[in-house]
Amino acid sequence: MINRRTDRLSAPRGLELETVNCTAFKIQWKIPQRHNTITGYRVFYAETREGRSISPTMTLDVPLSAHTLTGQFSGQSLDMVIGGLDVGTQYSVSVAAYDGTAQGRPSMPRVVSTASRDVCMPPSPPTQPVVVALSDTELALSWQQGESQGSSPVLHFLIAYIRPEMDSEWTIIREPVESNSMVLKGLIPQTNYQFIIRSVNQHGVSYPSPVNPPTRTHGKPRPPHH
Repeated sequence: MINRRTDRLSAPRGLELETVNCTAFKIQWKIPQRHNTITGYRVFYAETREGRSISPTMTLDVPLSAHTLTGQFSGQSLDMVIGGLDVGTQYSVSVAAYDGTAQGRPSMPRVVSTASRDVCMPPSPPTQPVVVALSDTELALSWQQGESQGSSPVLHFLIAYIRPEMDSEWTIIREPVESNSMVLKGLIPQTNYQFIIRSVNQHGVSYPSPVNPPTRTHGKPRPPHH
């Protein structure tokens, strides 16, 4: 005799898995035509190696919202992205329906992998910045992109400076810079500055560039003699 409750909460069909990036995959499944009692779905996933789980099974609940339950979505698909995973790792994934009192049997496990590190590389560090004093309060910086932009184009650069005679910590300039040069204004006269540059792409931030030798702003211009 078929248990009507678990039959009503039959395993989701049409489970599809897709790699998103190095730390995420996407999962999609179909909502059955008759889902009157289903209040949500539970996703189970665990790291696997050679067909065996090597981590505790993690669960994620996906409650169905009120408008889903009106039948608008019956026969359609639900999808979600699970992130924060390990790089280049295989996962076994299954989904079960639940209602207020019981959980149905899970779908047959399917396997998906996150992308390997070589397709999610941040850029290599830029070259050591060339720094030239323009005045008592301005320095001009220029640099080149490093040997590799990583697995996707460089979006911008982040700049940090230190005044070696005054500071113990680096100050990060909040505004990202999209070109390979900039002029910094509003600096202190007769003061040494050193800089590091980092490249950024969609996968992350590079290691810092080499530091330039200390570069000194000019002294304040003297008032003319009368």
